[in-house]
Amino acid sequence: YYLAMASGICGWSEVGLHLACLLPAVAVVLGTYTLAKKMCRRPLFAALVTLFSPGFLVCSTTVMADVFMLALWIWAVVFWTEGVKHHHPWQLTVAAILSALAVLAKYNAICLIPLLAAYGWIERRAVGRWAVFLVIPLLILGIHEWVTFQLYGQPHLLGSIQYAKTARTFYGVSDIFEALDALAVIGGCFAATVFCIPFLWRRRVGALLAST
Repeated sequence: YYLAMASGICGWSEVGLHLACLLPAVAVVLGTYTLAKKMCRRPLFAALVTLFSPGFLVCSTTVMADVFMLALWIWAVVFWTEGVKHHHPWQLTVAAILSALAVLAKYNAICLIPLLAAYGWIERRAVGRWAVFLVIPLLILGIHEWVTFQLYGQPHLLGSIQYAKTARTFYGVSDIFEALDALAVIGGCFAATVFCIPFLWRRRVGALLAST
C-alpha cells in the first residue's frame, strides 16, 4: 500500500520507488537516535553505527518491506518506553498502532508485541494499565485475519505460517542450512560490534579477543 501511494506521486519508476523506500530508512536512523538519546550518552554514535551496518545499509537500498517494518518497530519502541515510563495513554496508543502496522508490514514483527509486554513488566514490576494497550495490536490483527478469511477463504497470518512449514518440508531445508543462513545474517551486522569493542572493553580485553 505504501508503494502504491508512492507510485501515485513518483510513478512506477525504479528511481521513484527506491527514493520512496529511503524514507523508512531515514526513519530507522532517526528512531535509533531518539531511542539511544534516552538510554546512552552517545546517541549520534548509535545512529551512525546503525546507518553504516552492512546488513542495514544493503537492505535500505532495496524495494522491500524489511526496512519499513524496522522503522515501525523502532518508533513503536520509542513511544512505548516513553508511555510506560511517564504514564502517557496517547503514547501507548501510538506505540500499539505502530506495532500492529509493523506486523502487517511483515509478519516477523509479531515478536514485537511480547517484547513490549516484557519491557512494561520490567519497568513497572507489575501488570498495570499499560497492558490494556497491547489489546489494540491484537485486535487489529484479529480484524485483519477475519477480513482476509472473508475475502480469500484463508487468514493471511496463519496461512503464511502454514506455508512456511509446508515449504520447509517440500524443499527439504535442513536445520544446518537454516543455522548457516542465520549466521550469515548475523555476520552482516557483526562488523559494527567489532568496531565498538574498544568502547566497551579495556584494551587488554580487546587485544585478547582479537588474538583469539
